[in-house]
Amino acid sequence: MEGVPTEYITLTAEDEIKDLQNMDIGLYPIPMTEWSLARAASKH
Repeated sequence: MEGVPTEYITLTAEDEIKDLQNMDIGLYPIPMTEWSLARAASKH
């Protein structure tokens, strides 16, 4: 995202809890499928 400081983190079992606790916002890709659109229509 242009102009927004971002950091890509690969979650691992060892660091997952620590990494999630340190996040302000977590983003993940949602595939544009019929199922995902029906399940998370308000997020698109």
